[in-house]
Amino acid sequence: LYKCKNNLWDMATPVFVEGKKLGNIFIGQFFLEEEEPDADVFKDLAGKCGFDEGKYLQALEKVPRISREKAEWAMSFLVKWADYISELGLKNLQLARALEKNSDLFDRLATSEALLKIAGHLVSLGGWQFDIADNRLVWSEGAARIHDLPPGYSATVEEAKGFYAPISRPLIDRVYEECVKNGTPYDEEFRKVTSTGRNIWVREIGEAVRDETGKIIRVQGAFQDITEWKRTEESLRRSEEKYRRIAENMSDVVWTADLGMNTTYVSPSVQKLSGETPEEHLAGKMEEKFPPEELAKLMSLLEEEMERERSGDAPRDRSRIVEVQHYRADGSLVWISMNISFIRDEKGDPVGFQGVSRDISERRKLETDYATLFHEMLDAFVLLEIICDTEGDPVDYRFITVNPAFERMTGLRLNDVKGRTVLEVLPDIESYWIEGFGHVALTGEPAFFENYAALFGKYFEVKAFSPTQGQLAAIFTDVTGRKDFEEKLRGALERTIRVLTQTVERRDPYTAGHQRRVSGLAAAIAREMGMDPDMVEQIRISGYVHDLGKISVPAEILSKPGRLSELEMNIIREHPAHGRDILLDVESGWDLAEIVYQHHERLDGSGYPRGLKGEEISLEARVLAVADAVEAMASHRPYRPAIGLKEALEEIETKSGILYDPEVVRVCLDLFREKGYQLEE
Repeated sequence: LYKCKNNLWDMATPVFVEGKKLGNIFIGQFFLEEEEPDADVFKDLAGKCGFDEGKYLQALEKVPRISREKAEWAMSFLVKWADYISELGLKNLQLARALEKNSDLFDRLATSEALLKIAGHLVSLGGWQFDIADNRLVWSEGAARIHDLPPGYSATVEEAKGFYAPISRPLIDRVYEECVKNGTPYDEEFRKVTSTGRNIWVREIGEAVRDETGKIIRVQGAFQDITEWKRTEESLRRSEEKYRRIAENMSDVVWTADLGMNTTYVSPSVQKLSGETPEEHLAGKMEEKFPPEELAKLMSLLEEEMERERSGDAPRDRSRIVEVQHYRADGSLVWISMNISFIRDEKGDPVGFQGVSRDISERRKLETDYATLFHEMLDAFVLLEIICDTEGDPVDYRFITVNPAFERMTGLRLNDVKGRTVLEVLPDIESYWIEGFGHVALTGEPAFFENYAALFGKYFEVKAFSPTQGQLAAIFTDVTGRKDFEEKLRGALERTIRVLTQTVERRDPYTAGHQRRVSGLAAAIAREMGMDPDMVEQIRISGYVHDLGKISVPAEILSKPGRLSELEMNIIREHPAHGRDILLDVESGWDLAEIVYQHHERLDGSGYPRGLKGEEISLEARVLAVADAVEAMASHRPYRPAIGLKEALEEIETKSGILYDPEVVRVCLDLFREKGYQLEE
């Protein structure tokens, strides 16, 4: 207890840990009730310090006044508090030293690191005192700070009780009552909710203070905020639980062994791999775990690594992977992959091995199955390495492997082509083969196409894809027989169509050549739209036979010079259906019947015979509809003269998006106006 230079009293006590002074604890300045402050002294101080005299004296009125008895009690409490902090600091220091010297097991490493970190934190403390006679509670600044309250704030008894979380109230009520009634000290942990709603954990100690008669007159103690400690504790608990579950449930086996490959640790997952408990596995000998040839392979690899270690030119963090067969407890064999590396001492010298073993039996079985499939499949297979120029564009491909079917289809043997490039082996191969594979090589997107290889005199259906970066794989199916049949079928179809077309045109001389011209224009539009050749051919053939159904319309109606009656128009409108019926039995490989059936349908549903709309009409039929309309308007009819090509184009342009497909109309107009297309004579 001492008087400060400003004439106020204060209390201080030092804090020592192991004889070293850490600092002082001050209780805060006050007046003794027995002394009357000398106003003149404080006026003089205000003047010397440059303070406003009135405000300075007013401020002095707020300075606490305590009796000498309470000052002595406070001094006693301050000394005990300092002793408590010293004791706690010593314990934390001892804990830190003990943890620093301790080398824990692997599964407790996380706990050790967290405890070392906690031991280094400053301890958040706050003191409190409850005077039983006055029913008055006093908190230190530290106690207020723990509860998120401003310095100097002292809660009422009811407020203080309200900070305890509901789950902690029964305990604090019980231990506090025991302390007040019987003087039983307590040291407990409580959950609290601060004034800002923050959830915290607090360690609280309390003890009774008696007067000279032994009567309990007050209870005093301290708070310590242990929230971070509790969070760390919970985090460690969860971490330990997590890694325990991982170790127990992981399928891979983690193990360590000495330099003689005698196992020193194995994870519980070994039971799933070999059917042995960890204890049984540790007790087993190496020759009991592997067949002789597999053990020789493994030991040879380890000896090779030891030799590399002795040479001193190998990376220290290297690892090796070996696939071997391992005995199970029932005597059966399981394929495992072992990833092995050295365990090193503080000097970096090898003292053992560590590794991870994985069951690869299923993968090995699949590899065997795939190898069988590869050799037995009927289609040809080739795996190629992509060769690019300086700009990254593919220019050639190097053979990696081919299957027996490829050898049979091409006459090229694996031993003759492996490691060589396609252009080296087949210098005269058509460029479209290189280009066809190029798209797959550049984009990684699979492709499906048919091409003719003159070198082999065969047509191939090709499925190409990129199995991994820098490689291209292709499956070839010989479709030469099918292509020959299709050509014969197409020839027969062409002859049939020619006969049918001539039959129709002989009955309707005014429309002679109409189908041929529609066919040519429709095919030109399809090509310009970027359709594949097969689709273009389908549209071309459809154009040749689109009016085939008129064979069922009486010749006098087809050649009638005047306007047709409603009945006659209805007969004409039936020709798409008749055409479909005729073509249903024609073998072509295409759906010619449906295209012909739809060629008079219109986008807005005003067409016939079914009134289809928009996308209900096939693209082929939409192309045919535009070509048919243009040719019909540009040509003479029995019931009207030709209106002219210019006017025909203007008409479809006007009805674009209403009757006719806008994209088909755009391409058709571009053909005539920009590219000079002309209808055949």
